[in-house]
Amino acid sequence: MDSTRQIVTADRCDTGEVGGSCIVGGTTYGFESPPNWTDSGGVFHDTGWPACLPQMSSVKGLRIAADWLYLDGGAWATVFWVDCRSQ
Repeated sequence: MDSTRQIVTADRCDTGEVGGSCIVGGTTYGFESPPNWTDSGGVFHDTGWPACLPQMSSVKGLRIAADWLYLDGGAWATVFWVDCRSQ
């Protein structure tokens, strides 16, 4: 995980079959595939769905690393990591 990302507590995160989004204040951060995550035992994962944020669910109060991704002249608010240690 890039240590320059801001770690925040999401108001709410929602997932679909493929991707999802997390709302922090007035900003919605998205992801098109499962983000990296740390499980309840502190083990980092770069594949698979976060155990604390399964597909087709809604979770409140989840800690995430989020930032703006700048690519090809555009900017996207993006979730880079999910912290399942406190869930």
